[in-house]
Amino acid sequence: MIINSLVLVCIEEFKSFFNFLLLFIGEFSALSSLRFLQTKLISQRQTHGFSLNLHTVIKIKLKY
Repeated sequence: MIINSLVLVCIEEFKSFFNFLLLFIGEFSALSSLRFLQTKLISQRQTHGFSLNLHTVIKIKLKY
């Protein structure tokens, strides 16, 4: 009986750690894509004279 409870607690702890890990990976990938977008916009602005900033692009992406 105690072993079953211990196994259930271990499974719950693993599930919560796994969910945290997935959340962390999702946040990291979102941050990376924002950085990539910002770098791309900066390089476009320097080469083509675009005046869009990252905030405007995020607003446009969220709208559509």
